[in-house]
Amino acid sequence: MSDCSKISLLSSSPRRRELIKALLNPVSISGSRGEEPRPERNETPEEYVVRSALAKLGQGNWSADDGWLVSADTVVALDDEILGKPASGEEARDMLTRLRNRRHQVVTGIVVLHAVSGRLRAEVGTSDIYTRDYSDEDIETYIARGEPFDKAGAYAVQDDEFNPVTRVEGCYLNVVGLPLCQLVGSLEILGAKPKLRPFSQIPYHDRCSDCRLRSVLESES
Repeated sequence: MSDCSKISLLSSSPRRRELIKALLNPVSISGSRGEEPRPERNETPEEYVVRSALAKLGQGNWSADDGWLVSADTVVALDDEILGKPASGEEARDMLTRLRNRRHQVVTGIVVLHAVSGRLRAEVGTSDIYTRDYSDEDIETYIARGEPFDKAGAYAVQDDEFNPVTRVEGCYLNVVGLPLCQLVGSLEILGAKPKLRPFSQIPYHDRCSDCRLRSVLESES
């Protein structure tokens, strides 16, 4: 019989793999089982991240051992334009220049699916981001470090060396790539049994100014 509390994260993102360990549940981690699609014309960021997260689940190649499958996708939205991961230094430079000293949004779609029953829930998290007026030299140094290329919008909010962001309104973990408050809420609604580590052990939790995880009872450990 499968473990009714097991979580299977389908993601190659180092940030999501780090954050999922905030759960005390048995967790397995593997790559996506489906291809990440490209945005369609006139598709909103919210529509796209859900469609992409659903695609990453694959087409029914699940088993009882998977328990609760979790997939996600994150994009940066600048004036409703979707910015994904840059494929080159030129693209990274263009994204970072456009985002400089600007307000924009980070949008994450999360899908939770029960492998046996097919119960499914999709949620979207949106955070408002304010960037600092970093210099061209800052951009070039960041690109030279090789940091932008696996990150939506070409930056990581938690990068203390580049330090691109002055303020986050909304869930900080959403910007990192996995809003745990929404993930835990979805798991509870679907009938799973999520258990959290103490907040002091959750990465970046102390950077979230308005954390909804407080609504979930802290696990004793």
